[in-house]
Amino acid sequence: MKPPILTPVPGATQTLLVPSIKEGDKLRYLTKDEMRGLHMTRVQFDTMTKVNATKALEQIQPHPIRGPKDIIEFMVLETNNQLAASAVLAPGFGKRFETTFGSDLIVLIPSRNLVYVFPKLEGRYNEMRDTIIDQYQTSICPVSCELFEVKDGEIEAIGTFRQ
Repeated sequence: MKPPILTPVPGATQTLLVPSIKEGDKLRYLTKDEMRGLHMTRVQFDTMTKVNATKALEQIQPHPIRGPKDIIEFMVLETNNQLAASAVLAPGFGKRFETTFGSDLIVLIPSRNLVYVFPKLEGRYNEMRDTIIDQYQTSICPVSCELFEVKDGEIEAIGTFRQ
């Protein structure tokens, strides 16, 4: 089912943001009538989205993946609900990983409940290509095979693992 309201992610060719509402542990796309019924401007809705994304981020415990020299190479954010992907939209997302990876991050989001976070410099995210494509293709809630840069609280697509 095609979502009724779509907003492109800057730089993306395949990924869109879709206004949704949480119902239990799942997300449901909002219809245009439901959006109108909220009586909110786009700015107000975007502000609410950032508040909710911050709450989602606070509920997720990142799992560090270490390399052979015991250095953290990337973090995995995985949830039983569908909110992990939403956490990337939190204004403080980059700050949460800044001490470990610096201020420039690469984020991979194959499904709503799974996010990978890498340092942009010396990140080994390209080695994840086959894994990301497989997770995207087998997920019941796929998000993207694109690579996203998170910098200064903004997200932008900078490439894709799919042609």
